[in-house]
Amino acid sequence: MTNADFFMRFPAGTKLSNVTDAAGGTNVTFDAPDPATVLEFYRELATGSVHFTRDSDNVINGAGTLVWHTDDNNMVLTLDGEKVTLTSSPR
Repeated sequence: MTNADFFMRFPAGTKLSNVTDAAGGTNVTFDAPDPATVLEFYRELATGSVHFTRDSDNVINGAGTLVWHTDDNNMVLTLDGEKVTLTSSPR
């Protein structure tokens, strides 16, 4: 992905679909790993790095959003219980 944030990372074993990689933002759907693993990875990433600021974590029972940002991008992880989507857009 050429338009993702420089500090963007993906969990081990990631498989993606519905990839959009444009100057106006990126969007991916995770086919693997499972939603709980993806959520835990990004919760840890968004709180354990000086490059990210976690804005909100409204995920309950596997559904909701986790939102964080860098100096350059806003990141939104959306979970619906079965599917996880990550969207990045310029700030």
